[in-house]
Amino acid sequence: ELHHEMQNFQAHIGAIQVSQQKEVLQVAESLSHVVARLWDGGQVHLSGSRACGLSLVDSDIDFVVFDPLGRLDEMEVQAESTKILACELEQEVWVERVFALDRARVPVVKLQTCLTDCAIDVTFMPTAAGISSQPHSGLAIGQLLCSLGQQLSAMAPIICIAKQLLREADLNQVY
Repeated sequence: ELHHEMQNFQAHIGAIQVSQQKEVLQVAESLSHVVARLWDGGQVHLSGSRACGLSLVDSDIDFVVFDPLGRLDEMEVQAESTKILACELEQEVWVERVFALDRARVPVVKLQTCLTDCAIDVTFMPTAAGISSQPHSGLAIGQLLCSLGQQLSAMAPIICIAKQLLREADLNQVY
């Protein structure tokens, strides 16, 4: 019986993920336009739990800005780029609130938009050729979870249930 409840929970979460996909794509497209204006050749990639199908209903949407030209490799440049991106996003009609956490270990732009009710986080990824001394560890974990999720089909329901329990106990924030 527990097995069926877990499967039902995962099916419910999966249906909601599908219904939210349009919002995620709208945000990705809008953000990509802003990034392209700021950094020629800059790319926006979905990351985190939404990229792996491990998100909950109100999980945030994580994006990573990647610059194939290596202009965003150094942490100081990423911190400054966080402020630049936040200032540019403030001018966008689809952005309701924006805040740059430029002094964080991994600088991040936090967004609220009219396109989705979910919070949005935008970070920067160094190129493979110039990885900084403090790599973006969230990306490595995300890639590992996606890979394991493909190999171990029973993992997704367990992770989603654990995430829900942590959220209900108010233990889901790292800060």
